[in-house]
Amino acid sequence: MYDDTAINVNVTREKEETQNMILPESKSDALFFLKALTEESAAGTWKNPEGVSYDDHTNNIALHVEFRDTKKGNIRTAIFVALNLINLLHVNEQILYTRMEK
Repeated sequence: MYDDTAINVNVTREKEETQNMILPESKSDALFFLKALTEESAAGTWKNPEGVSYDDHTNNIALHVEFRDTKKGNIRTAIFVALNLINLLHVNEQILYTRMEK
């Protein structure tokens, strides 16, 4: 995600974006490595209509990550893939709430 000419990574970034995620507070440490991160407390109010799981009154954390992306959205794609892998391997949320904003 970060440019470092010492390891021959040089990306031309042209647009600002924000990645927003909601995670249970107890699982937010899985994303400790993210830079430019803002955390806010968020109470869960979601109820699954099929009764599979509930998020009612869960202590959640809203995470907002700001980054600059390329014209083609390469950084956004890399973040999306990384978050999916982290969810599958560590966080294990049935639904990972995430949204990109420009």
